[in-house]
Amino acid sequence: MVEPVSLALSFVGGIASHIIAIYGYERAKHYKHRGNLKLEGTWAEKIERRENSYSLCKIFYDVKKGMYAFDGTNYKNNGDINGHFSTVASVLSDDKRRLFYIYEVEFLADPGAQIHGLGILNLHEQGGIVRPSDGHFNAGKPDKGEATPYSVYVTDLPYDRNAKGHKVIEFLKDK
Repeated sequence: MVEPVSLALSFVGGIASHIIAIYGYERAKHYKHRGNLKLEGTWAEKIERRENSYSLCKIFYDVKKGMYAFDGTNYKNNGDINGHFSTVASVLSDDKRRLFYIYEVEFLADPGAQIHGLGILNLHEQGGIVRPSDGHFNAGKPDKGEATPYSVYVTDLPYDRNAKGHKVIEFLKDK
């Protein structure tokens, strides 16, 4: 007779191996289709219009959600954190020249209030590698029809969701 503990361990081991196999399959599928895309990394973002013009964000492929995520922290011009934004959904255009994303922002001053928006991250090829270049977004008041342009720059600044923005502002000041 099979002992219940052995049976339980075999069952758990079988489930775990299936989960690992599915994760590996999804990851391999992503890397097969991404080709010369180089989106993952830490990016600094500059907006030319307001008192919270700077952001530091992280672009990564979220295997669990099967999408690219564009998450980050927005800073006031004095370096204090204004809020955090995270990707709700995203899709890469067929020609791999744009990443369309829906995001939500949560502000530190009003943690319960969230704003949702739509963004487009433009991608361009440089040296055979497709990278982010610039984009625009519309948040909060879709009836206004205004899109806010921004530019993104690769950086080696570490992404820390809770860090002050002085290094980001210094990095972007002359861009």
